Amino acid sequence: MKGSEHTIALDTASSTYRLKDLKANTNYEFVIVSVSRGGQQSISDKITAATLPDNERAAPSDLELTKSGTSVTVKWSMKGGSPNKYRVEYFVTNKPNQESFELAPKSKDKSIVLSDLNSGMQYTIRVVAIYNEGSDDYEAYSDPKDITIDANEPSPVEHISAFAANSTSIVISWRRPSSPVSGYNVYNATDQKLITTTTQVLFVANSLRPYTSYSFYVASYLSDKEGAKSDLVSATTNAGVPGAVGSPKCYLSGKDVELRWDAPAQPNGPIVEYRVMYDGEDTGGELTVAGDKTTTPISGLTMWQKYNVFITAVGTGGLYSDPANFTCSLTPGIPGPALDVHITDVAMGDMTVTWTKPVIGTEVTAYNIKVEWTTASKRTLSRVETTSDTSLKIKGLAPSTAYTITVFAMAGSTSGLKSESISAATLSPQFGSIEYQLKFRSKDFRQYVSSEVEFVQQLKEEIVSVTSVSRDRIDGVDCAHNDTEDVHVTFWLSPRIDMRDPNTETAIASLDEAVVGGLFKIGDLVAVSGSMEAQVSAQETHHDIAEIIIPCVCGIIVVCLIVAVLYYRNMYHRLQRTARFSSHYNSNVDDVHLIECADDDEGISGGGLQVGELALQDDGNTPPQNRRTRFFNRFQYSAVDQNAVDEDDDDEEHLLPL
Repeated sequence: MKGSEHTIALDTASSTYRLKDLKANTNYEFVIVSVSRGGQQSISDKITAATLPDNERAAPSDLELTKSGTSVTVKWSMKGGSPNKYRVEYFVTNKPNQESFELAPKSKDKSIVLSDLNSGMQYTIRVVAIYNEGSDDYEAYSDPKDITIDANEPSPVEHISAFAANSTSIVISWRRPSSPVSGYNVYNATDQKLITTTTQVLFVANSLRPYTSYSFYVASYLSDKEGAKSDLVSATTNAGVPGAVGSPKCYLSGKDVELRWDAPAQPNGPIVEYRVMYDGEDTGGELTVAGDKTTTPISGLTMWQKYNVFITAVGTGGLYSDPANFTCSLTPGIPGPALDVHITDVAMGDMTVTWTKPVIGTEVTAYNIKVEWTTASKRTLSRVETTSDTSLKIKGLAPSTAYTITVFAMAGSTSGLKSESISAATLSPQFGSIEYQLKFRSKDFRQYVSSEVEFVQQLKEEIVSVTSVSRDRIDGVDCAHNDTEDVHVTFWLSPRIDMRDPNTETAIASLDEAVVGGLFKIGDLVAVSGSMEAQVSAQETHHDIAEIIIPCVCGIIVVCLIVAVLYYRNMYHRLQRTARFSSHYNSNVDDVHLIECADDDEGISGGGLQVGELALQDDGNTPPQNRRTRFFNRFQYSAVDQNAVDEDDDDEEHLLPL
């Protein structure tokens, strides 16, 4: 059967041409016609050729990929065909422009090993069978197949280094490892915290403290796998401006003045020196102190004068701190001030003050503690207590009172410089609380009481036993006063909250009865007397809160009832007068809708009426004079009636609003 004919025009000087996409296992006849420039044709002899069967140009199949580290073994099979050679093509998936290939000789095992692939990468691999057909080759491609190379632990970075950029920044740099990596993690070696993740080989750590050493390390990572840590690298930020010196003070030391201060809390670098400037009424000067010293004497000052002193820290590179300024007063021949005065253990009737001894001045023999307070009448009172210790429990204080305490170091009878004054307030008893005082014989107290803490606990238990009050109502127990014969013990009894508890009066009566009968005992210690000493408010009785609130609430209710009765009585009278007036008045006849009369001395300010004036309102059809005349004629009011005073309160002379 004759097939179809095809003509192919070639505009080429080549003497060969390859026909593609022919049908396999088919005979073809060819005739070559050459055409000259003048259009003359020359026909060659007929040529016959046949294409090979399909199985003689088969493509590789059954690709088998086996990975081992960064190598992959590629195997395939052939189902027909006898190619002259093979080419194995591979590239990172989705990046065919980076294609690589290996030529594999024709062999029976049909395999090849691809080496040195990148770990963590996915590759696409295919095999090409190449058939030599004359001067050209025919290529048959296998189906592609993907494989992922396992990620190995990335190599650590090398040649890491760090240096300070300024007082708050450090630059860390390193060299890329030889194997591929995805990026780098930068860590603070001090706390092992990740600072940043980057793909660069340089990082600047900012917001650091001046003149502070920092350590870092870098770990490379590939995909999600982090490699080994780099070597540790450290750097110190540059010095910065020093902070101000702390707690500058001056002390007398013989005839000289000694200045003391604390080094800056944030030196931000080495302190090279301190600059001290002082200025008085007739003397001044400047001196330099080494950076490792925080004290210096100053000679030649005038006693009993005040000096302004400035101390400045000088850091590396001539960086100056803010000056610390203070005033130095010179008072010679006496002890210096007690230091670190503070209050501890505040109660309702006492507080403890402690301090440390002066560091300058003459020898201290004792301390006077001045206690000052202001009374309710605005009088300022004070008292002085003396001790040789550096602490004192000040007793006999009033509750809810603010006290100012000053310590004076003494040299014999000479008082030294006063300390800084401190203020504290005693605790406040609850409103309505009663202070009760018990007396015990001093000799019995010393014999039977070994621990004041245990005594206070036992005293509370005895009070509960005698009075049946709740234990939390007892507060402020203290051995407040001592004399040669008796020990005075005071406590506060707060008002009851639970109505099932005995009230304050009953509790006090129970205490008095027990004390008088000799039944108030703490172990073998018997109270010899007891009495109520004080109340929280002198203007209030010692009634309980419930006894005060309930009468107040009842009084408020009674007042509200009286106001309501008066209000509704007035409304009732008004309605009564309106009904009585309406019984004589016909609005359809007189066309009057509102009648109002000013009948007192001040008139009606809201309506602008004067005494005796009448306001009538209707639909506007009746003249005002006629309305007024008709109205008074109807109710027999006269001109005098309009201005008369309603002395009998019977509404005969005056009109009320409807």
